[in-house]
Amino acid sequence: MDKALTLLKRYRSDGSDSVSRGAMRRGNTPRGPASAVLDQYRGMDGVLIPVAAPRFGLASWDSLDELRRYRDSSEESLDLICVIRPLVKAPDQLLLPGFDLLGFDCGVIVSRRNIYSVIFHEVLFGKLPQMVQHAAQLNARCLFDEWQDAASLMAVRDGLSEHFGHALEKFTPDDDPGVVAVFEAQQSLQSPA
Repeated sequence: MDKALTLLKRYRSDGSDSVSRGAMRRGNTPRGPASAVLDQYRGMDGVLIPVAAPRFGLASWDSLDELRRYRDSSEESLDLICVIRPLVKAPDQLLLPGFDLLGFDCGVIVSRRNIYSVIFHEVLFGKLPQMVQHAAQLNARCLFDEWQDAASLMAVRDGLSEHFGHALEKFTPDDDPGVVAVFEAQQSLQSPA
């Protein structure tokens, strides 16, 4: 299980990036207007800001201070998140001092150019009813509260990929898709002692 930090510029309803512009063209989603969903979604999909790890966009825990300083001085609205991946079984207890658990996303973060959230692209803005129906289980941040629900989504997705692969992102075995715990740093986050 890997713990990694990153700064994330989230997609917003103002249409300032290509993903949000594309999503806005969809109009409505299973959870309401696309603009509202873009503003609610707090998962791992977005634009990674590669400060401490320019090659991969993910940084080690040792880079926490650098990332926090960059976030605090940036003119852009950036979120400092920690992802724990892959989660192959239900975590007994997930606590990170200075971070709040937002929920569980599904997908893959391989590099700064290869970020993919199954929830964002295939549930919230997807086309397959078998995937879209899972939107009803998501919390106010458009993530799962329970690991088991996220794992169930990935199992459904795996079953659909053989017959509906054209409507689902194709992953390679090296991508290691799965359940990802998403934490967000509290604004007052202090450096660990």
